[in-house]
Amino acid sequence: MFDMLIDVHNEGAFKQLPPKVFLILLGQLNIKDLAILSMTCRPLRRVCKAVALFRVEDVLQYFDIPMSFMDLLKDTGAVITGSAALAVINPGNFDPGDLDLCVGSGESGVSYCQPICSDKSIVNKDMAEVLITRLQVEYGMTPRTHTRSEAINYQPVAAVHSLQHGRFKLDIIESATFAMSPIFHFHSTAVMNAISPTSIFCAYPHLTMSYRNLANDSMSRRKPSGLKTRMEKLMKYEARGYRWSWSIGIWNDITQSRKLRKFNDPKLPRCSRDKGSLWFDFIDSSPGCAYRGPKDVWYLTM
Repeated sequence: MFDMLIDVHNEGAFKQLPPKVFLILLGQLNIKDLAILSMTCRPLRRVCKAVALFRVEDVLQYFDIPMSFMDLLKDTGAVITGSAALAVINPGNFDPGDLDLCVGSGESGVSYCQPICSDKSIVNKDMAEVLITRLQVEYGMTPRTHTRSEAINYQPVAAVHSLQHGRFKLDIIESATFAMSPIFHFHSTAVMNAISPTSIFCAYPHLTMSYRNLANDSMSRRKPSGLKTRMEKLMKYEARGYRWSWSIGIWNDITQSRKLRKFNDPKLPRCSRDKGSLWFDFIDSSPGCAYRGPKDVWYLTM
């Protein structure tokens, strides 16, 4: 990848910059800026895709996991979420904590991953079970805890499985429906992101790229007993630079823009495929095989 970056630097307008500065600039761009830069010309499109892929590889290396892990996600339809996904989208301001994965449950998981599944022998099996088994066999992870939905009291989640990988913990969130559905019910917008084997998704790019974090009020209303835990998580991300709020009223740029209000107002419905979401494909896929999944609709308030 380094040679390709230097070639693009030498043949383009960026040759006015020292190569080291060019590489540093690319490394500091958030995923929204990379997506915009990728639309300027074909050479930079290749570069931006390579930079995004390198960031994914870098995050996996942080957890002592090889890049072949992405093939496992492809086979099971799972996605990377949580602080690891945020570190790829907005790099440089913190190290991720645990590695969080979301995977579809039963037939829902199958329908989500089947278009790009390379192992045809598993498409009729429970994806969470396949994922957990292969993590133990192929990566030597050991089970920690297993919590069913009755204890979680959290409708989009069927179960949460925890595995130990060296000094790191890996949490597998088994969705009651499709793989990405639980992220729209997380505690705040800063973690409503996902990394699939081919794409990076951010539900609230305007807020996330400007280090702002809108709390998910619907979670507080559905499960008031968990307010203390959610407040602790909000404060954790504030310590990482993401200023949080219960409403958009404190941010004038949003309240004064009809377009920004439409996609950031917690009282308005959102959809995973609307224009307020950001999808960036770092690996090209054939038509009909883009890793988008079903159309999820959610609210941040009830």
